[in-house]
Amino acid sequence: MSKLSRMESARPEPPGGSAEGTNRYLLYLLTMTSAILLVSPFPSSPSSSPSSSKSFSSLMSTLSVSTTSISPISANKREEAVVNETEAGCIVTPERPRVKRVVEEHAPITDDLEAKQFHDKVADLLVAVSASLQQCALAITADEASLPSVDLFLKRSQVRGQVGSLSPVTLFTLSVDNGNGAPYSMIGRETCTHYIFLVKNAKALLRLLESIFEEDLNLLAKFVLVSELKKNEVHGFLKSSPISKMVNVLLATPSSGAGEVMLHLYTHDFFLNNQRISSKFLGAWSKVGSSSKRRDFEWFPGKLNDFYGFKFRATTFNHPPVSIFEPLPDGTYKYDGLEVRLLMTLASALNFTVEISMPRDGEKWGARLPSGSWTGAVGETVRGETDVSFANYFITADRLKIMDMTRPYYIDYTCFITPMPQPLPQYTAVAWPLQTLVWAAVAVTLAVVPLVVRLTAVMEPRAWFSTLYNAYWYVVGIFLTRSQPVQLVPSTWGLRLVVLTSWVAATIISAGYKSSVIAFLLVPLPAQPVNTLEQLLKSGLRWGVRDRGGWDEWFSNSLDPTSRKIAEGFEFVNGIDSGIDRVIEGDFAFMNSGTFLRYLIASNFTNAYGQTKLHIAKECFVPFRSIENTLRTQIGLGMPRFSVYTERFNKVVGQVVEAGMVSRWFQDLLAKV
Repeated sequence: MSKLSRMESARPEPPGGSAEGTNRYLLYLLTMTSAILLVSPFPSSPSSSPSSSKSFSSLMSTLSVSTTSISPISANKREEAVVNETEAGCIVTPERPRVKRVVEEHAPITDDLEAKQFHDKVADLLVAVSASLQQCALAITADEASLPSVDLFLKRSQVRGQVGSLSPVTLFTLSVDNGNGAPYSMIGRETCTHYIFLVKNAKALLRLLESIFEEDLNLLAKFVLVSELKKNEVHGFLKSSPISKMVNVLLATPSSGAGEVMLHLYTHDFFLNNQRISSKFLGAWSKVGSSSKRRDFEWFPGKLNDFYGFKFRATTFNHPPVSIFEPLPDGTYKYDGLEVRLLMTLASALNFTVEISMPRDGEKWGARLPSGSWTGAVGETVRGETDVSFANYFITADRLKIMDMTRPYYIDYTCFITPMPQPLPQYTAVAWPLQTLVWAAVAVTLAVVPLVVRLTAVMEPRAWFSTLYNAYWYVVGIFLTRSQPVQLVPSTWGLRLVVLTSWVAATIISAGYKSSVIAFLLVPLPAQPVNTLEQLLKSGLRWGVRDRGGWDEWFSNSLDPTSRKIAEGFEFVNGIDSGIDRVIEGDFAFMNSGTFLRYLIASNFTNAYGQTKLHIAKECFVPFRSIENTLRTQIGLGMPRFSVYTERFNKVVGQVVEAGMVSRWFQDLLAKV
């Protein structure tokens, strides 16, 4: 029996085949229509006032769906009733007013004939959807009840494959009792992967996805989910984890009625109407014929291009220069800083608002507790209590296991600060003009040249040069630039050459030494600052870091022997302020982010003349390798793990970095202080 004949059999037959019987039948139909209008009025067009004539037209338009071709659709209604058709069927979109009655409830499938129609519809739907998946590998998971749908899909895909290439397909059979240990992560590793799940029991489908999504599924892929759900269960299903973490989801739920099985298609949307997740009805998959054929139907509509003014909660604390809290008279704060500006740029580009707050537990970054939970800003991010957090987060492999992070917006290096070296005592000024090697050369000269003078004086007629004692004091007099008596002027050319060379060297050294001594006496010479880890080991200073953040692990895990020695001598301080206080005391070196330390010194420890009490090492470094195996520390914003907006954030952050905005912001912040 055809669909049309089934639908027509549900209405009463006209009594007799005469014109009188036909008129009675039409009168009966109009009477029933009026009764329905009195009980359940239909909405009229927004541009028209409510009236019985308009309601009657709306009703006739609605009834035309179930009877397929009882009455024609007007031109303006035909524009709203968009029907998207493929080779196997068509999509009736929700803009069409006559779909309303069809999707009121999802009636379950009860007999074998409806089950056959269901498998046929699912197979046709999968063929149509798979054509838009760009030749990616397909991982299909089906329970035993859905295997006929998969068989039909594969057969029809092969028929289509005679014209175009067929995507590689991997099929897994789900056992609800024993779970599913399918190696999803191995599929499409060289290309891309999309997933199709056909599981009749919606709760079993959620349990399966929850057990595999963290390690085995690519949540950026496209997901087609076919499961039985009531209409009032669809929204809760789409809000459930991990479906709420998937961006591209097509949910198909079957229902039977009016002699036909239909698949109602849904997806979710994000941040619309101030809701984090909302359900969206795409249409009903049916074989109803249509004169409107559109092959560009969006199975996976674009999302997250607009956040619709949704309010994001951001967690941070005062940590210049990335986040600066300036107190206002009314008790609130004015926020500024590198990462605050970056977040506001994201909000402007993606259309959302931001509410900034500090960690509720009073911690800053936070630490991992013995129970495995976290405190502070990191803890709120891990638990999903905030949408984004930031405080100069280093992007490390360990941190990426518990939270999402944006692509790096800044490259930072680890540095340490030490007390500014004090001037050397003035009594040491006599030794500082010449370096150690020069002093050694002068000493060797004073020891060797007298011997040379004694040897070359063999041919000298005067006996004064023949003794080593006289030759020694003669050379010392030359280096002291003292004039010699005329009778002691050498007469032989060999001795003259030695004396002349000594005079030239002594004159140059003496002139440089005298001027340097005067300068050092007028301006005291500062001690040599500590600029490298090797110098720190020899400086006699103690060193350390704050007692949380993984600094000791980064140093101890380094392959550099110097870094390992540094790790062995670590002294931990309770926070950054405690570390700075110990540096000011004069016998401690504190390690932290180079950007933070430079801003700290410029803003808090530098006077109007540029003089400072603290010295930052010139040779910055990092004691560990970042996730890209470079010698750099990468900084990014943190978000709850598997956040759907991570990729959108990454795109905007990349544009900010390419525009050079971060460096400009940092220079602006330094100029303010």
